Amino acid sequence: MEYEMLVCTHCLAVNRAARDHFSNSPLCASCGATLLPERPVDADLELFQHLIVESSLPVVADFWGAWSTDSHAMVSAFITMTQTFKGDAVFIKINSESEQVLAGRYDLQDIPTFILFKEGKEYHRLSGELTEQEFKAWLERYLRVKREIVSFNPNLVL
Repeated sequence: MEYEMLVCTHCLAVNRAARDHFSNSPLCASCGATLLPERPVDADLELFQHLIVESSLPVVADFWGAWSTDSHAMVSAFITMTQTFKGDAVFIKINSESEQVLAGRYDLQDIPTFILFKEGKEYHRLSGELTEQEFKAWLERYLRVKREIVSFNPNLVL
């Protein structure tokens, strides 16, 4: 059986979860929160560092800005990709204005910028507004998985 190390986005506990049980939405052993959220998680510096260092799943970070029309245009696509690639990666949102340390560390040239982290390191990045298909193709290429797009659920809008 294959296992993954998943960081709880609520209490930061590290959990060992069997990949075979991902369809049942595994829960944190410490606080009971879901370990594979249906929507992107707002991350601060502390959560971000725990995720990229301790999670065995890749992390897809959306560095966004409230002032950016492109960031707002990408919200539904990012939620859809979170649902489509649930169990393949952890999806987080980082407000580049309130998390300026992180924004500076990754030398953002454009907002939104999507960065894929694997094994604690930046693996690939993509910036600007994308179509849902372009975003999906980028994720499939760098996560090395093929997925059918999960229908967008408007009840999960951020």
